[in-house]
Amino acid sequence: MAISVPLKVKSFFRPKLGKRSRSTRSSNSSLEVEWKKRVQPWVAHDELAACDNAVLVSDQDVDSADPQLNSPFLQELPLEIRRMIYGYVWSNTQDYMFHVPNGRHVYFHRGRWHNVRCVMHEVDEDPDFIQKQMDIIYESDDADSGNGNLQLWQRRLSQTWGHRHWRCEERIHHPREPSVDKTNFASMIVICKRIYPEVMQSIFESHHFHFNDLYSAYKFLVSHRPAFVSHMRHLDLTFDMSFADYAPFIFETASKENYITPIWKALADMNCLRNLRVSFDVYDRGPWRMLPESNVTKGALDLRVVNNFTVELPASMPIYNMLFQKQELSGDDGMPFEIVRRPALRYWEFHPHEVERFRWDTHAKGNLKICWVTLLNSSRRIPNPTPSSSSSMSPDRPGLQATASLQLSSAFFGKLPLELREMIYSGFWIVSGLNQHVFSRDGRLTHCLCLLVPGEEDERNVEFEEVWQNRRRSCTGSLVVDDKWASRFSSTWNDHWRCEEEMLSDPARRRRTLFLPALLTCKRMYMEALQSLYASITLVFTDLTTAHHSLVASPTSTTPLLHSLQFSLAIPYDVLHQHRYHSTPMQSPGPWAELCTALSNLVRFNSLRRVTLRLDLADDRNWWEVRERWVLSAVRGMLARCLTIQLPEVTVGLEWLKPYQYGEGDKTPFKLERYPRLQWVGTDEGHVVSRLEFLRPIERWDVVRESRLQKAKRGLKDLVSGLKGV
Repeated sequence: MAISVPLKVKSFFRPKLGKRSRSTRSSNSSLEVEWKKRVQPWVAHDELAACDNAVLVSDQDVDSADPQLNSPFLQELPLEIRRMIYGYVWSNTQDYMFHVPNGRHVYFHRGRWHNVRCVMHEVDEDPDFIQKQMDIIYESDDADSGNGNLQLWQRRLSQTWGHRHWRCEERIHHPREPSVDKTNFASMIVICKRIYPEVMQSIFESHHFHFNDLYSAYKFLVSHRPAFVSHMRHLDLTFDMSFADYAPFIFETASKENYITPIWKALADMNCLRNLRVSFDVYDRGPWRMLPESNVTKGALDLRVVNNFTVELPASMPIYNMLFQKQELSGDDGMPFEIVRRPALRYWEFHPHEVERFRWDTHAKGNLKICWVTLLNSSRRIPNPTPSSSSSMSPDRPGLQATASLQLSSAFFGKLPLELREMIYSGFWIVSGLNQHVFSRDGRLTHCLCLLVPGEEDERNVEFEEVWQNRRRSCTGSLVVDDKWASRFSSTWNDHWRCEEEMLSDPARRRRTLFLPALLTCKRMYMEALQSLYASITLVFTDLTTAHHSLVASPTSTTPLLHSLQFSLAIPYDVLHQHRYHSTPMQSPGPWAELCTALSNLVRFNSLRRVTLRLDLADDRNWWEVRERWVLSAVRGMLARCLTIQLPEVTVGLEWLKPYQYGEGDKTPFKLERYPRLQWVGTDEGHVVSRLEFLRPIERWDVVRESRLQKAKRGLKDLVSGLKGV
């Protein structure tokens, strides 16, 4: 009698598995009726579904199951003896050759489930075994053959199945002996319906299952959960994933849209787990030290493992991580699992066909350790990407704090509490100006006071009304104004043109501030005033180059302390759309998209709370041509919650452009404001030229073509009439 097995079980155990016809039997047999009464309390349909989450056997299948009353195997042998027999059936004559006799690798490939034997040896338990073999080759005298062998072992070192199963991964890519992988699974589960549940339970209880890729583990344990999987007792998971797969765990509350959290929940439903080993790694360029280990392994705290529970993690590197320094796991944290660290890498293929040995060199700078990768056979040095060269030039705050004198004899520090000192610091910043422009002058960054009052209208549009009458006296379509107003119309500081005038009027007579006096008094005042300074002031950027250099290309160690930023940027059309038009995985998304990413990171991981962003076009283009939704697609994550966007008013409403623009009343993740765009721009000759989009606010292109045609006809008529008059 055959049992109907779902497709996912068929593809796992044997392809093309179908029902086998058996001879029909009489349904009026008295022995069968008696067996049905006896079997009802033994395998009730609802009870099986509730406790096992297995392949459900319908009531019709239960009624049609052969009681096998004449079988000595089922009637005379107890269940315990039958389970021992099943265990002998799963054994193989080659089990003694391998470290895990009943180990089976399960993976999904080309639409089918595959299971192969685990052929790891006992020496593979050593996490440094591969690099030890590379040490022997590297120190040998035969350099030519040694380089070839190093490349072979380098491929094994970089395999995604982990250091323990590199032999198993090589087998699936090369011709292998099929007898090693042969099992009796399929022949046992199709014997009859009566024996099917016992066989399936024995398979999951007797074997050690290995999943070496995230997709197969998720598909097997979560999305396509097979029969009797809750009886699994021995499990080995290897998650060698991309940095993007770990990205949801960068937040303290992991996003639901990831693959690891559902796997943790599926494992928590297994009450029979005796041995569990989970290995994590990153196979692309994303560094493991940038991931919070406590968030990644948070789901493992709810698992119930009887015997051995091990979590294997990459090596702990002596590299300072300001973001997740306290998120690194250690054996003293009281975790319900054992933490195993792999040794640090000392071999890598930095150049094609050339495997090089390196070491990790560290340099202590106060409490901060800077780490390098130094090649042993070359003078080249591969610097660690963090901290950057600019941050190394910043003051060593941990070192200053460690060496700062308490100055208890000082009346300021000894008698005044910290709250009063912070009020005094706040008074310093108010007197100096809370809004400060940051700009580049003579190749160096400097600052000046911002004079713009929030909500103040742009006076340049008012000035335009005063000189409007001059247009009739000019033969051109421009307005002639003095050089002062022409420079105001062409100011690169946009609506902060008054601040630029004040800065350029007399740089030597600029307003003095109390920023440097407070920071240079002593180390203790520097540490206290620095926090208050960056929490109180708002930095204003009026050009994209300076903002990108300060926040993206060369951020300092004090950048994470910023609380408020303001931008008034006139950006070229192509730069605004670069991340949508020209960006590929191999190209940079452009300074605009990189700036938005840096701001998002400052909001996520640091102190940034308020961002105001005013946008305009730097080239001679109309704002209604801008795809606003494309441009602001670079604004993601938590940045939108604290962001105020100021965009020019759309003067032309074309139907085909409306899906790309934000209409009035549309819901946006950020606060959206509109401002009247400057209708005139200045030229070098002292003229003010009108922007084209304000010449005729139109709705349809055919109207423009018609008006131009009429204008041409009218001009031709005037010319003909003039010639006739002559």
